[in-house]
Amino acid sequence: MEPTCAACAMEWSIQLEKGLRSSKPGVPVKTILKLGPHLQLWSREFESGIDSNAIFGLVPGEDRLFANAILLHLADAFRGGDKEIRLSIVRVFLFERKHRDNGKHKQCKGLLSKARVANHLEMLKRVKSVFQNGDSESKALALVLFGCWADFANDNAQIRYLILSSLVSTHDCEVIASLFAAGCFCEISDDFACITLEMLFNMIGLQLILNSSNEDLLVAMLFSLSKLASVSTVLASNEVDFLLSFVKREVASHVQETASKCIHYLLKNNPALKLCCNASFELPDGQTLQHPPSEDQAWKDDWRNDEIVELKNLFSDLEAPL
Repeated sequence: MEPTCAACAMEWSIQLEKGLRSSKPGVPVKTILKLGPHLQLWSREFESGIDSNAIFGLVPGEDRLFANAILLHLADAFRGGDKEIRLSIVRVFLFERKHRDNGKHKQCKGLLSKARVANHLEMLKRVKSVFQNGDSESKALALVLFGCWADFANDNAQIRYLILSSLVSTHDCEVIASLFAAGCFCEISDDFACITLEMLFNMIGLQLILNSSNEDLLVAMLFSLSKLASVSTVLASNEVDFLLSFVKREVASHVQETASKCIHYLLKNNPALKLCCNASFELPDGQTLQHPPSEDQAWKDDWRNDEIVELKNLFSDLEAPL
């Protein structure tokens, strides 16, 4: 019978500790990277039962003890290591995350699930110290780890704050890393997803529009941003308020017309908005924002492919690899 990952855990833990203590150049990094495939396999393996543990001479809970020891060793190494060591640790956890969920292994609780990591607070504490005291690259690597550890990190208010505050960092690497971490948290937390979406909506959408002097681009962004906002009642409500400012301010008539159409679209696709919005919105010339049914097709025609492309272009720089 092939030994399980749990049965190999003690040997892996010993090898990792020796490798991290080695003073030979390159050995710690090599040892860490060698651990990656082991963690990936272990994460996709069902937890060992009493019978299988007994076959390999393990007492109940011993496998989980070694798993936590390995994870804590890596967290310690990340806190005290140089850039290469930190980068290698991040690669290991990215590798584990990439191969964690796959087909028949969906029923397995990953090695990094909250139920299996007893010392997750200590792990987060070590990585958080790197974020607080390191340079922008170290902060970015710490954020990526938070993302990989989302299952046990997403309930931590301090970690949430670090991720959200990094979205507005002046350093590109931190922003990209925070977007990765936020994406990981959003997969398992609806409330975090709502907060993140609203932040991105305000940061990327509204700020770009307010700073735009190109009326054609402004029209395209108003259409695109309204379509994005329509997926959330909260965002849609904010977008209606924002669009009203264009209806009331002195801007080109076709910009005002676009804003009114966007409001009509949002109210039509988010009935709940009518309960919290004033239904008597009017254009400066006294015309109501309600459009006759004959304009429905015209509205659909206003959503052109080139406008969707424009929106994608706005986000393209944020999709660059870490």
